Amino acid sequence: MINIASVHTMGCLPGAAAYDAAKWGVVGLTKSLAVEYAARGIRFNCLSPGLIDTQMWQDVQDGAEDLEACLTHWRANIPAGRVGTIREMGHVAAFLASDEASYVTGANLLADGGMTSQLVSKALYASKPLQRQ
Repeated sequence: MINIASVHTMGCLPGAAAYDAAKWGVVGLTKSLAVEYAARGIRFNCLSPGLIDTQMWQDVQDGAEDLEACLTHWRANIPAGRVGTIREMGHVAAFLASDEASYVTGANLLADGGMTSQLVSKALYASKPLQRQ
């Protein structure tokens, strides 16, 4: 069984409390079921995607006051420098469902282009270096 959560299980954004709580609930359910069913050979794992090219990403872009600034901001805050694809998430899910992951259960696997590994988000824009006059 593969449940889908989000990088919101590792970090939060303002105004997203209900979303964050729901995604944490998915991880908790996954871990609980993994413990309960492991002896029966049934595996439960969670896939937590980062920013993926879905309707949610389209909604973010549609709501942006300045689309180019929005794209620049998100690319700068994803170490891989791009938004992930649904196909890539499918590959991760296929791995979790495969025999190659036969000893993986109760995991929350992040597939986020490095978003949750970055210590501090980058600024919306880079300031110019100070110059002596």
